[in-house]
Amino acid sequence: MSLTIEGANASHTSLIEAFLNRHKERLESFAFELEIEECQSKKLEAFQLVAHKSNKTIEATLSVSSQQSLRWALNALLVFAEGPDETINLEDSPAFAIRGVIEGFYGTPWTHEQRLSGIESFADFGMNSFMLAPKDSPWQRFDWRRPFDSMLLKLTKELVERGQLHGVNIAICVSPGLSVKYSDQNDVEAVMIRYRQLLSIGVRDFGLLFDDIPWELQFAEDIKKYKTTAQAQADFSNRVLASLKEV
Repeated sequence: MSLTIEGANASHTSLIEAFLNRHKERLESFAFELEIEECQSKKLEAFQLVAHKSNKTIEATLSVSSQQSLRWALNALLVFAEGPDETINLEDSPAFAIRGVIEGFYGTPWTHEQRLSGIESFADFGMNSFMLAPKDSPWQRFDWRRPFDSMLLKLTKELVERGQLHGVNIAICVSPGLSVKYSDQNDVEAVMIRYRQLLSIGVRDFGLLFDDIPWELQFAEDIKKYKTTAQAQADFSNRVLASLKEV
């Protein structure tokens, strides 16, 4: 395989190289001459792929609007490379802004290697999001007031970096609902300590989950302040969001 790229920034180049390396067995006989341009479409993650194939040489212009749209366009380029057509002029964009997988099941969580591999597979199917919320990992629901340790942050940073190479956003979730005191600002700060840690390693998407928890309010202070659990959750979430906007 040979590759020349024009018009790409460093992030584009890294993503293209990661894509070709992932599919090297399928594409090793091709020579690629790629030009990257900015897509003029205002649609979400829009791209245009204009390409010509002669023998095993592919000349292609990819007009893209983001890292995610570049990965989407490369998926289309792979299909074109292996198909019978000699030319293509394709404009496309996804129908949904968030497309992905949430690791939110009970039982044994995925290993780190499974998550890294999964990110690449998700990108192959045009997904752009991976949310980590493993129900039976202690850090997710049971020890949520405790800051992340250095090893978990190291592994999470590796997931973020792999996601950047394949156009997949990594979201880390916190599920405080089993023991949270909604009216207590200290619990808001406990969530924010984790969010600040995650921001420092490149995470830009977060989840605050309240599923599979007691429906009734559990603390006298909450019962006095809120009429319903839904009101308590909304207030808590809004305070977390306000704090996050200040970071």
